[in-house]
Amino acid sequence: QELRKLFAVRVKEDSLRNAGILNGDIAIMKRPAGTVHAGDIVLMRVNGKNEFRTYPGKLMQGDENISMPQVFPVEGVMIGLQRSL
Repeated sequence: QELRKLFAVRVKEDSLRNAGILNGDIAIMKRPAGTVHAGDIVLMRVNGKNEFRTYPGKLMQGDENISMPQVFPVEGVMIGLQRSL
């Protein structure tokens, strides 16, 4: 039953490169069952589009962190990463 809470998403941009997450990586996600902790990398639904962000308050984009004006629904919390060499 725990496996049903897991899903994978291919990263399609370099917006998380400062966190070591690169274009083409596969993020292993878990649907949040309770509290999401500060600093967790999450997948949020923003204006109908999924975006990776650090939770709470920062959007990792390029070489700088940009403040997030509001909190959006969390679709999943990153628990692992797969990279093909």
